[in-house]
Amino acid sequence: MKILFVNTNIGYGGASKMMATVANACAEKHDVTFLTFRNAEIKQPLSDKVKFVFDPLFKSKIKPLEMLGQIRALRRYIKRERFDLAVAFLWPSHYMTVLAAKGTKTKVLLSERADPVTRAKNRSCVGYIFESIIRRADAYVFQSDGAANAYPKRCRERGTVIVNALPDVDYPVYAPDEAQKSIVCVARFENRQKRQDVLVDAFAIFSKTRPDYVLRFVGDGPDEDAIKERVKASGIADKVEFCGARKDVLAILAKSTIFALSADYEGIPNALLEAMAVGVPSVSTDCSPGGARMVVDDGVNGLIVPCGDPAKLAEALGRLADDAELRRTFSQNAASVKEKFESKAVDAKWLETIERLDLR
Repeated sequence: MKILFVNTNIGYGGASKMMATVANACAEKHDVTFLTFRNAEIKQPLSDKVKFVFDPLFKSKIKPLEMLGQIRALRRYIKRERFDLAVAFLWPSHYMTVLAAKGTKTKVLLSERADPVTRAKNRSCVGYIFESIIRRADAYVFQSDGAANAYPKRCRERGTVIVNALPDVDYPVYAPDEAQKSIVCVARFENRQKRQDVLVDAFAIFSKTRPDYVLRFVGDGPDEDAIKERVKASGIADKVEFCGARKDVLAILAKSTIFALSADYEGIPNALLEAMAVGVPSVSTDCSPGGARMVVDDGVNGLIVPCGDPAKLAEALGRLADDAELRRTFSQNAASVKEKFESKAVDAKWLETIERLDLR
């Protein structure tokens, strides 16, 4: 089978990581091309068996004109290369790929990586049009039942729920008693979703009674400066570290006391998965559409707190910081995610889904 993966970039984010993982798995059996059209950098491991193509497709200072030009150019590329299947994980690649493949023999599989529940609440007229377009795909992969249930029945009937896979790597051995007194957050700075503002406010509360702890942010993004300003305004600048985008995330996690996720919505949070695979005691918000609860069994291998509530988040962080035995219990129980989200099983389900689509 000849398969095309389409995305704006191959960045540090969880969706890019999962997309590269799936492309690599498919390339073991099929002819795979990965096309990016905004950024030529490859920030995830990509197999030598995957053909990587960077092509801006079409450039214009007028955004609607650029989008139409990109769709037209992508359509020409799909027709010329005669792909059997095109796969897209994120907007705008979702609707661009559906439109580009329309009327061709190329089938389209869309993977929902964000939160369609939140998206529906904030949908504009233009957003409604784009949503109607993506409902014309041939198949779907959802990360959770909550995400699937946000789609119409006709889409769910063409869909499969496949969880994120943990990277197949050697995870550091976590020693709770040797961890530094630190809380770590691994996420891009996009406050509308990731809500680092809530974590800053929670840490400001937490820090009043635990002044020996530091908060570490790992990642970059458009709202980093705004979060830095919030840190200064909260009077905790000397206790907060901005580490930037890093390749040694697992090593940083292994030295941390607590991992914290403060997002309002996620698919299945990759950073949370990796923190728990390392064994870091973790606190997560109950982010929509339910991906965190697929990873964290509240009170057994981690803690779940309400979204947008700094006081509740601070309380959970304090509970873990003050209870070494609870941290050890969570650390031991968190290891179960390695089996539940094991990469070979997830890759096999992706291949089964894709190959079944080809036989229809």
